[in-house]
Amino acid sequence: MPPSLPVEQTLIFSASTQKTTRLMSQLTICRTHTLCPAAARDLASQWVKQAETDYQMSCVCEPVPVEAPGIERWSFARPGVSGTLTVSTECFELDMQLGFLLGAFKDRIASEIEGKLDRLLGPSTQLPP
Repeated sequence: MPPSLPVEQTLIFSASTQKTTRLMSQLTICRTHTLCPAAARDLASQWVKQAETDYQMSCVCEPVPVEAPGIERWSFARPGVSGTLTVSTECFELDMQLGFLLGAFKDRIASEIEGKLDRLLGPSTQLPP
């Protein structure tokens, strides 16, 4: 008979496995734009301010590698949500991880974000995630 783990280790392993596989829902939205780099950065800054004010997000501008000029990346988080907003000279990419409760509203959240992007950028094609 194979050796078994103590009950405490089995429970910890089981709980951590469930947490990473079942409690997060991924949402990625990629939208092209024709804005100049300064206007794209300004739009991202407006989004960050609104996310901090309206949704109590903690937002931080991340350093960008030297080999990727013209890219700005913001990370954001609050209980139940975390992710990044990456702005390049060609597109906006929003990558979010939604917790268990907000994951149930994934489609509605995506629809609202896409609607806001339509109002800001005009209807556009989405890039594949």
